Amino acid sequence: MTRNLDSEQETPLERRRQRVFRVWMWSATASYLVAVLAAQQWARGAGAWRVALLLLPVVCVAWLIGLIVLRARQLDEYQRQLLLPGLVTGFALSMLTALTLGALHEAGLTVPSSGWPVALVGIFGWEFTNVLVKAPIS
Repeated sequence: MTRNLDSEQETPLERRRQRVFRVWMWSATASYLVAVLAAQQWARGAGAWRVALLLLPVVCVAWLIGLIVLRARQLDEYQRQLLLPGLVTGFALSMLTALTLGALHEAGLTVPSSGWPVALVGIFGWEFTNVLVKAPIS
């Protein structure tokens, strides 16, 4: 009798939430890229705006984190259970990469733009784990 209530398809509200999340994530990502390019282009001098321009990408990343937290709060219990392993794996791989790069730096090997490998390893670890556990695609 409850078989008709259990649907594998997403509700219109869930599809709308996914579309809104994707638009906001792409907007935040584009804002981050613009902020990084602006910081590289105009933050070379020692002016008062230098610190603000250099911190602008951090604001964009904070926006991304806020969006992920908001999206996680919108998920039901089962979807959260599927999302958590990816987040944990991505975080752990990011920390491992950061510690490895720090150890290499102490040994005298400097990796230019070492923040990028940390971020990319974390993102790919998160997404790969999501594929393995069949987490919801947001």
